[in-house]
Amino acid sequence: MNIKSVGVPSFSDQVVVAQGSLAERRLVAVYGYRGRVTAAVTVNMAKWLEHYQGLIETAAPFPPGPGAADGHPLVTEFPVPSNVPDPRGLLHGPTVALTGHLPDRRLTLVRPGG
Repeated sequence: MNIKSVGVPSFSDQVVVAQGSLAERRLVAVYGYRGRVTAAVTVNMAKWLEHYQGLIETAAPFPPGPGAADGHPLVTEFPVPSNVPDPRGLLHGPTVALTGHLPDRRLTLVRPGG
């Protein structure tokens, strides 16, 4: 099984299976936060990561439209809550997270009270 991701899946409030098939164990799960794409996780479909990286970098609307990647409708019709735990609730969660996809362009998010 080949599992790869792009973006930050933990920075999400919803997830949708955008491509593939659960039965065939090939899929792309797309994560969103407040209506924008924040991450994608592929299972045996890594060739699609570059496409979803572009959606993340341009803050594309979430969920992606039907056929946004391969011309087929979304596998799951509606997004569901991603239920990612709040990092502040973890015992050893980071208080600073570096973000950005280019080494010369990084943003720092400081979480108060970490």
